Amino acid sequence: MNHFVTLLLVVAAYLVPDSLSAFSSKECYEVADRGFCQNTRYSNKSGFPNFRNGTSVSEIRQELDTYLLLYHTGCSNAIVDLLCSYYFPTCAEFESPVSSFKEVTIIPPCRELCNYVRETCEPELKRSQLIEKWPPHFECNIFPESGTDSTGLCYPGHGNLSLYQSLPLSTVPGVVLPLNVKVATQFWPGLITKRPTEPNVSVPTRPPQLAQCAPLLQVQNNSGDYRDYRLANYHQCGVPCSNDYFGTIDAAVPIVVLLFSILGIFSTVFIIATAAIERDRFHYPERPIVFLAVCYFFICLLFMVGSSSKLASSPIACSESNGALSSFVFQHLPQSDFSTITARSGGCVTVFFFLYWATMSSFLWFDILTFTWFLAATLKWAEEAISKFWLLYHFIAWGIPLFQVIIAMAIQLVDGDKHSGVCFLGNSNSVGLGVFVFLPMVVYLLVGMVFLLVGFISLINIYMELARDHQKSRHLIRLIVRVSIFSCLYLVPNIILVIMYMYELAIMNNWQVAVLCHENNPSAAVECSEQAFYSLPSKATASAIKYVVWIIVAFNISFWVFTKKTYLAWKQLFTDLVPCIKRHVGSAYDIKHPTSSQNKL
Repeated sequence: MNHFVTLLLVVAAYLVPDSLSAFSSKECYEVADRGFCQNTRYSNKSGFPNFRNGTSVSEIRQELDTYLLLYHTGCSNAIVDLLCSYYFPTCAEFESPVSSFKEVTIIPPCRELCNYVRETCEPELKRSQLIEKWPPHFECNIFPESGTDSTGLCYPGHGNLSLYQSLPLSTVPGVVLPLNVKVATQFWPGLITKRPTEPNVSVPTRPPQLAQCAPLLQVQNNSGDYRDYRLANYHQCGVPCSNDYFGTIDAAVPIVVLLFSILGIFSTVFIIATAAIERDRFHYPERPIVFLAVCYFFICLLFMVGSSSKLASSPIACSESNGALSSFVFQHLPQSDFSTITARSGGCVTVFFFLYWATMSSFLWFDILTFTWFLAATLKWAEEAISKFWLLYHFIAWGIPLFQVIIAMAIQLVDGDKHSGVCFLGNSNSVGLGVFVFLPMVVYLLVGMVFLLVGFISLINIYMELARDHQKSRHLIRLIVRVSIFSCLYLVPNIILVIMYMYELAIMNNWQVAVLCHENNPSAAVECSEQAFYSLPSKATASAIKYVVWIIVAFNISFWVFTKKTYLAWKQLFTDLVPCIKRHVGSAYDIKHPTSSQNKL
């Protein structure tokens, strides 16, 4: 429609080259940045001087900015059309039939457009006391009526009321659309033009919308997959790494992640070392706990690397800043243009590869743990029979997640996380979060819980049968309690983790819209959407909870090895490694305090 109107104006200019001498101009050229009028429905070519005799683009933009308050009132859905067709009027160039020079015709706003806007905006001006009366340079009688005769060339070229009513309010760069936009039911001053109009219609108020991706959010790098960056469906739009949109908690998240990761590394190393000391103790069905610890060791290690890079102001999850190019959180990796891969993007891919692999493998090792326990408790399989399939267990636990990793990288769903500094899936893409993170976690947890429940019921039945044998029943009840506590320590954090991912899925569009609102118009960000605006701190809070429950499982699984057997094993180790520890301590004391030794003699 916009191109059609422009075409009509150009054709009309050819037909009536001398009809608008009052509005003629010597110059017609394209203006790259028209500020207030950047998103108008006609081409960027404007005629100068305009109808205010303005020739300086900067001065025209400055005068247009004085109408921002009027724009915020939402007094008319066509207010931008009127202002911009007056200050940046469209123009048409054509070859002169009498000379070799091009002749220029400037197209003024139509009288109907002026009367349509005045009908609802003049009362708003008086009510808000912005000005006492309608501006004299916008007296509608000075503009031509649409299509009355050869002098009727004007923008938008029609006098149909219903068509004016259907015009959407044009967006202004950096400004949020008003919540309520008025639509006139008649032309000012209450007179219907001679052109037929449709019955008055009531156009419902549209929800607040964003003007465009703010300059600070625009990804300047056009290489590789940077072209596909988007926020809330705004293309080539990303989250800068340097800006803090999520409140004070955003700065605390990497510190919390780093501390928990370091403690988690110590915890998992303790489990692995205990299993190495007592290899005969960890047979199936207990052995998957050791591999579970291996998975969480890598998870904690990678979170430590990511959070450390974030605290060092060189986050792996962000692209490198280079001169005029800002640093943005990665949204698509690996790059389709491999020539643009940097050390940081390569590090992002590496962190994702092992973090996602270890996370999914941890869920599958829990499934294998519950499955082997089900074989032992319900089907009464012996340890040798369960151990026979160890190769199959490893193929399932390591192979399936590896297959998931390959698919995720093939379709380039890897992205960075601004809060923790690591790269994973679903931080900016709902498909990656829903299909590759949330869904597998739910399936793996449900499978493990089913085997756990069946095995637990079998133990209860065995306990009921052995109720008369107090010694055996006492040992069995200890096992039941121990398994119950271990299961809760594993399942509760992971269930919370799944809930956090479900919450992130629900608010993903809201927090992205809130980032756009924050940069487009910080003073009126809440007008964009209160729900979206408040999702920024809640997103950071959800991320903090997510990482805590993600890593805390590394501590919880160590509950299984906190037994008297473990204490005795470590005690025996130190006794074997340092058989003369007491003698050496005594000798060192004698060297430092020789007089005390002589006095004793």
